[in-house]
Amino acid sequence: MYFIDKRIQVICDELRRERIRDRSAMGCWSYKKGLYFRPEEAEADTANPWEHFDCAHRHWYGPDKHYWFRTSFTMPQELAGKPVRLWLSTQLESGDDGRNPQFLLFVNGRVTQGLDINHRDVLLTEHAKPGEVYQLDLQAYTGVLYQEFRLFGSLVEVDREVEGLYYDLQVPLWAFPRMEEMKLPTYPVEKVLNDAINLVDLRRVPSRAFSDSVHQARLYLKKALYEDLAGSNEAIATCIGHTHIDVAWLWTVAQ
Repeated sequence: MYFIDKRIQVICDELRRERIRDRSAMGCWSYKKGLYFRPEEAEADTANPWEHFDCAHRHWYGPDKHYWFRTSFTMPQELAGKPVRLWLSTQLESGDDGRNPQFLLFVNGRVTQGLDINHRDVLLTEHAKPGEVYQLDLQAYTGVLYQEFRLFGSLVEVDREVEGLYYDLQVPLWAFPRMEEMKLPTYPVEKVLNDAINLVDLRRVPSRAFSDSVHQARLYLKKALYEDLAGSNEAIATCIGHTHIDVAWLWTVAQ
């Protein structure tokens, strides 16, 4: 079944896009130049006043430079009860880790997560409460191989079922090169993945038919792939992911 992996990847790419149910741009940020370790330090430095950062036109830049960004927002009514994430972008879509900026995010004063080109979204809440106020602080570093960066933030509602199907399909697909290197057959997995995407109704998205088909595809994969094809006594574990240590974890330990 030549090129079947390419077909599966096309559907994965579509699911990755469709997992985003709603996206609303956040307002512009305030900023200071300089290295601070906590929001209180940035706030206390009155000698270095806050400046307005116009997201539509401004850039931040310079080799080996630190910035501190801040914004706040009130959770809107239309996101009530939904899982909401912060999505951060600098308009840098590719490149090695030495060329992309690094962030440490504080939510309401608490260190929460490291962000970079490989880690762009943060779960703010599983169940949004309208009217709840969030203050977001970003400790930002340009790196030494710099270019000019933008800064855009948005609130994103994610369809967890669609996202789950995306990863159910994508992770085995990512494993294919490793399986081929180890001379393990990929065809049984390819067939199951192909049968699963045949169940997905993409004629109209979003729709009840699409949601129901996603659920059925996940149930099929749970049985056919993650149960029936699992359990080899000669299994060798291969991990799929980024070689990235969580900046927030290291920062917390260092304190």
